Amino acid sequence: MTRKIPENHRSGYGTWKKQTRDDDGLRLVGEQKFVRLDTLCDWFAPGYCQSSNALLSKGQEKTTHGGDRSHTPWPADQRHRMMAVHRIVNRWVTVLHCAEKWQPWGDEPPWVRLNARGLAEIGHPDWPEILWPDEECKDRLRDDGKNWLSHTHRINKTRLALARGEIEASPAHHRWHSEREIEIALPEKVRGSKLPHKTDGSVELLGAHQWTFSHPNGQVETLHFPTGAMIGIEIELSRKAFAVYHEHIFPDLLRHYDAALYLAVGDAYGALLEARKTFLANAVERRRIRILQFHPA
Repeated sequence: MTRKIPENHRSGYGTWKKQTRDDDGLRLVGEQKFVRLDTLCDWFAPGYCQSSNALLSKGQEKTTHGGDRSHTPWPADQRHRMMAVHRIVNRWVTVLHCAEKWQPWGDEPPWVRLNARGLAEIGHPDWPEILWPDEECKDRLRDDGKNWLSHTHRINKTRLALARGEIEASPAHHRWHSEREIEIALPEKVRGSKLPHKTDGSVELLGAHQWTFSHPNGQVETLHFPTGAMIGIEIELSRKAFAVYHEHIFPDLLRHYDAALYLAVGDAYGALLEARKTFLANAVERRRIRILQFHPA
């Protein structure tokens, strides 16, 4: 799946230099495994602040490297932004030789992934290269916002929405930890043992935060989180068997995280509410598992 450097190329080939925007985009793709082109458009949009592994929410300074590019023009309409991002990705593919793109469906934007060279480029040469899904599994990346929802695409969109402060209860200042980062940090699988539940991502709080809960009787309760608290993020597109929540997922979330935030679609929302009510022992535990209804767009 890895492309070879072409032997015949145009004059001046390879003289293009990386920009800050390239570093930010490559890091997003590497951390999120596969990223669709329209998600990269949103990532590159004005108003974002990237700093190393963190996508920080508005109000924080951007760590600059490679010069101040805050005044670089950026197309306002989606079509021209897609074209601009496509040119950036094509340079990753044909000049840096650190990425690949794939468009399984002609009516949806192409996807981007990093190869081994790309992972080394973002400082993670030890991360295993993840190839495209095979023909039988490629529907995992299909997402039209209606009949098809890709879990991968929805996680990527959630990461950006959290950074923008568009999700209720999301902390203003946080550092995102991707599923890939979480997976690599897990202990080695030992026969007969069960690994901790792997969340779709997590946020590390860079400042104090609180969740507020209003009751029908008018009473208001708060759950406080100090700086450094970890909140697991879960995207639930379909309901799971209740036993899975009871025996594995909920206990692991309460054991390894200060709290968990679920974004649930359709029937999964009601199932999660029922599972939380049935299987969590008390109100304190139930408050630590927050469940929001997620409307795809």
